[in-house]
Formats: sequence, structure tokens, C-alpha cells
Amino acid sequence: MKYNQVSYKQSHNSENRNEDVDESLAWHASDPGRGGCRGLEYDIWRHSDGTMGRSREYFTVSHLSNSKSAPPLANYLESLLSWHEKFANHDVIFVTLDIKSSGGAREPFPEEIDNYLTQWFERGLIFRPADLSPRSDDFVAYVKVNGWPAVADMRNKFLFCLSGNEKWKSYYAAKDPRNRLCFSDIDFDDSKSVTVPLSGQRVIYSSNLHSSKFERWKASIAALRSANLIARGYVLNSEAIWNKARQAKVNILSTDKITGHSWAHVGDAPFVRL
Repeated sequence: MKYNQVSYKQSHNSENRNEDVDESLAWHASDPGRGGCRGLEYDIWRHSDGTMGRSREYFTVSHLSNSKSAPPLANYLESLLSWHEKFANHDVIFVTLDIKSSGGAREPFPEEIDNYLTQWFERGLIFRPADLSPRSDDFVAYVKVNGWPAVADMRNKFLFCLSGNEKWKSYYAAKDPRNRLCFSDIDFDDSKSVTVPLSGQRVIYSSNLHSSKFERWKASIAALRSANLIARGYVLNSEAIWNKARQAKVNILSTDKITGHSWAHVGDAPFVRL
């Protein structure tokens, strides 16, 4: 199965969940709604200090507060590294970094976040945009023809995807794209038809999905899937909207319901074919 051909569960606002990384990612075949995530999400804030992203507190994690006293992103990255060490040959893990900051210049941001990940994570564990294509930086055109790598070929990797602040993430995606560490998503309105691009660097789409707009976003998901682009739906916090997302064949189903809800799974394995 190629990565664009599968569906999986993601923990939404993972810093606010009762479940830690181990509990969120643990797979229980007899209870697939308990954990079973293959994605996490952290809301990040920038605190510039002259180190260009290398200090521990340069990026903090909080859904609402931009306080520098919030936990550093490094804490969560270390949890991912610890999990990686415990589970050899693990599935690829999709990590959304939702940019909450809006103040200050966007121009330094690409180097800042890449420096931070290099300093506080392990560069060799990151599945990068350049890993999609051997030469071209037109990732959209490449995946339209070739699709994504097989899930099995992405084992032991973490895929980081920037979300949130459009100005920052779009600038990041266009700035020296073959040397970037993160992907950047594109927000789409679930009440409007999505426009599938002819070319570009951004191959992941995200939307807050609502049941009342189902017919519209179902068609958008189908259009993205036909182009081998990845579709992520978030705030899927009821059984009804969850089932609609599965019916529409959304790739990444992001929810706050990590444990205690038997319906919150994609099937009898962490990744299921769409």
C-alpha cells in the first residue's frame, strides 16, 4: 500500500490529551478504538532569541498561550525519540506542527524550525519532501504520476507537516524546497469545491470537516485522492462525523477521542487501504 492509499487515526491537539505518546500510538487488535494513532499534533509558538531556532525554548507548545513558560517543543520531540527507541521498525508517524504564532517576520522561519528539529530531534529519522521525488521539487506533479512511497518503505520515519499560519507555512514550502525538513499543508474550506493544483510543493490538504457540508467535502476528498494528494480532516469528535470521514475516504482522521470510544478507529489495523 502506498501512503496516499491508506487511512489512519491522528491525535488532535496532542498536548491537551490525557494519553501520552505511548498510549496514543499503542495498537490493540482486540480494541482498535483504544489508541492506535499513527499521527500526532502539537500547537507551536515562536520565541525569537538570536539562536535561529537552536535554543530549547525557541518553540513552545500550547493550544492557547504564547507564554515562553509553556513546555518547549523539545519535550515532545524527546518523547517521540524515546518511543522510537522502544519500538524497532515502527510505522511512519505523521506529526502536525500547528503554527500559532503570527507576530514577527516570516523570512527566518524556515531556518529556525529546521534548525530546531536538527538540534532537538534526529534529522535522519525525518521523511522529508525531497524523499518524495529523486530530483524534481515539483512534488505535486511527481505524486500525481507516481504516488507516494509504500507505507512499508517509510518505516522508522517521522513525517512533520506544518499547519496553521498560512503566510509562514507557504513561505517555508517555497523556500529551497528540496532542503526542507517539513511538509506544509493547504487549508481548504469544507463548504467549497477544492481546486487541485497542476504543480507546486504542497501535497497535503487539511480541513475542519462538518456533517452539514458532507456532500461538498466528499467530492473535494475524491478530487484530492485522484491526484494522489493527502487529505486530513480534523475535529472528528463524534461517531457520525467520523463515519462520514471514513465513507469519504479521508486519509488522516484527526480526533480528540483517543481512548474510550470504540468507534474511533479506521479498521482492523493502524493503516487500512482506502
